[in-house]
Amino acid sequence: STAATTQLAAGPAPTPHAATAIAATPQLGRGATAAAVGQLPDGAQATPAPSMATTPIAAQSATAVTLPPMAVAVPTIEPEEPTLKKESLKLSRWTVGVSVTINQTTLLDNKTREGLINSSGVTNYFSLAANYGLWGRYQLNTRHALSAECIINADHKQAYGFYNDNARYKIREWVMKYNRFGLSHQWTFLNNKQPKRLNNQLMAQFGVYVDWLQSTKLLEDGKTLYERFGKYRSFDVGLKLALGHEIQLDHIVFGYGIRSDVGLTNIFKGTDKKDANHDYTSLLHFGGYLSLGYRF
Repeated sequence: STAATTQLAAGPAPTPHAATAIAATPQLGRGATAAAVGQLPDGAQATPAPSMATTPIAAQSATAVTLPPMAVAVPTIEPEEPTLKKESLKLSRWTVGVSVTINQTTLLDNKTREGLINSSGVTNYFSLAANYGLWGRYQLNTRHALSAECIINADHKQAYGFYNDNARYKIREWVMKYNRFGLSHQWTFLNNKQPKRLNNQLMAQFGVYVDWLQSTKLLEDGKTLYERFGKYRSFDVGLKLALGHEIQLDHIVFGYGIRSDVGLTNIFKGTDKKDANHDYTSLLHFGGYLSLGYRF
């Protein structure tokens, strides 16, 4: 097939005499004239050799050309350091959990207000009380939420010391138990999202609460002096203020902070001997809390 291709590219095939003459004169180069070929038989014409311009590509490629190897510069690619992508936390609408609060409680009445004066002879003591219950939250957006709490046990205590009519020093302590329901607005003012679904946020809460009185009693020197449930009103209304830090790890929520509850009403109901307005009594709490919840 190669010989056929060469014949078609070069034109008509030479006669047998011309082929013999060409084979007998291999020294002829390209462009040699007919005069240089003296051995051709009579009547034969020399066929001029084709030039490079008219030589077919297939004939030119018969001679292999070897090129020197070329150095190719391959750029060095530095491996990229793996970067830890921050995973955006999906907005969880509902969170429920439990909480416990340790409060310094104060029963502000005429007696304890006297204790604020050094020369009154009345001494107010720290009175710690525990509150524990359930809480829930509905997330409106990444910054705002509505929070509700149901405190199963909201203790309130107030201890003070005084001298009685016999000049004997006595310590009395009021112990009051409440159930509480509160509703507040939560504002997240700092939210620092971390990798692997870890989220830290600082938040503040402001709201209202309603207390329902369960029992009350007065202790003197550690012994029950009497119980006066009817001396105080069954309900109290106040304000709740809280500032806390919350850590969210996937669906688990852990929080801690400080809070204060300020009563707005006079819980003293009054007696036959004393009018309610003559001994205005309100509740004041301040303490720290711990909470644990689960996000849905």
